[in-house]
Amino acid sequence: MEFERISRQSSAEIESNYADRNFGSSSVDQLSAELENMRAQEKISDAEIPALFDKINKKIIFEAGNVSEDDLFKLLYEKKIQLLGRIIERMKATAGDRGSFEVLESALKLLATDSSQGNDEGSNRPYFDVRLKKIYMGPEATKMLTNPDILIALLAAKGSSGAANDLHHEFIHSHQIRIAQSSKSRLLEALNIFGDKNILLKEVQALIGADRKGNGKRIGMRELYEELCSDSYGLISTEEDMLRFKAAASEIKQLYALGFSDEEIGELVSRARWDKGIGKYDTFESEIGRVAHDEGLSEIELTELVKADELKTYLRIEKTKIAAKGIIEDFLK
Repeated sequence: MEFERISRQSSAEIESNYADRNFGSSSVDQLSAELENMRAQEKISDAEIPALFDKINKKIIFEAGNVSEDDLFKLLYEKKIQLLGRIIERMKATAGDRGSFEVLESALKLLATDSSQGNDEGSNRPYFDVRLKKIYMGPEATKMLTNPDILIALLAAKGSSGAANDLHHEFIHSHQIRIAQSSKSRLLEALNIFGDKNILLKEVQALIGADRKGNGKRIGMRELYEELCSDSYGLISTEEDMLRFKAAASEIKQLYALGFSDEEIGELVSRARWDKGIGKYDTFESEIGRVAHDEGLSEIELTELVKADELKTYLRIEKTKIAAKGIIEDFLK
C-alpha cells in the first residue's frame, strides 16, 4: 500500500528496550497544565472540514495547470499523501511519537490480500486470525485507512484515526501468540473445546495499547470496563472476571508506563497465568516488581507514572489537531 512509506521506521525504533526507558517523566501537574493549555488552543472543527478541502483541491488544481484528468487525479492523491505525511511528521516532532501510525508499516505486512479467507466476522473492522496469523479488513475499513482525505480530516478534527486505531489493536493480538513447547502441549491446545482462557487479558492489552496511541477512549478503567461488558465483548460476567479485569488493566497500564512495548507485553500475556492466591498475573507481577526494584520506584511513583502516561495520550491527541491545523494553513498560503 502507498501508506507504507508515510512513516517508515525500523523495528529498533518502534520497540523499546530497558536501556532506553526514561523514568524521569514530567510531573502530573506539569502535564495537566500543558494539556489544559493545548485544549484551549484553536483547532479545526468538523464543520470547517468541507470548506478546507475545497480550498485544498482548488489550490492543487490551479497549480497543476493544463494536465489530463487522469494526471490530475494522480496529482491530487500524491499532494494529499504528502500533506498527510507532513502532519504525521509534525505529530512526531511535537508529541514525541506518531501514535497508531508508528506501527502502520509493520501491521500492513500482516494484512491479508484475500479478504474472503479467515473467519467471517460480518464486520468492516479489522480482526486478527490467530490460525492464519493474518489481519483481515473489510472494504469500508480499508477505505478509511487508505483515503488521505479521510485521514487528514480525522487527524485535524479528532486527533486520531479510528481505522489506524483498530489496525493497531489487531496488530497487538499478533504479539500475543503462545508457541507450544512440545507436541503434547500443541495437541492439548488443539483439543481445548473451551476456547482461549486468556481472552479477557488479551483484549485488555489490545484495547489499552491501541487506544493509548490512538483515540484514548478506553485507557481509563471505567471506559475499559464498560467496553468489555458491552455486547461487542461480553467478557465480564462473574466476580472472578472482575478480579481478573482489575488486575490485568492495572498491571498492563503499569507495564506501558514503565516503557514496555506492545511486543514485550504481548509476550508476557502469551505466557501469563492467573495466581488466584494473590489476585495477580504471574508474569506481570514479576516484571513490574523487578523493574520497580531496579529503578527504585515506590508504589506512589509507579501510580504517578501511570497517570502521566494517560495524560501523554490526551496531549498527543491535542497536539495532533494543532499540528494538522498548522500544516493545512501553511499549505494554503
